[in-house]
Amino acid sequence: MAKVTQRAAIVAYFQAKAEMEKDLASRSRKYVVYKSAATGARFYIGKAGALRKGRTVAESIPVNEQIRQGVIRQGTKILESMG
Repeated sequence: MAKVTQRAAIVAYFQAKAEMEKDLASRSRKYVVYKSAATGARFYIGKAGALRKGRTVAESIPVNEQIRQGVIRQGTKILESMG
């Protein structure tokens, strides 16, 4: 099995969460954007696995590294369980 990228793991984590949905209205090409249906928070996932949170890309701030690593760990488990 090929190595799971950080970006793929983070995307898998957000896809598995029921309250998170991909923000199709976002015009960002640099980031994949997920929006929380419950709180309206937006999460930006960079090409190399950067995880940011904020109203817009310009106003976003990096997520704490420990939280980011936890998301990657859980996303990797999700991908590995899918086979």
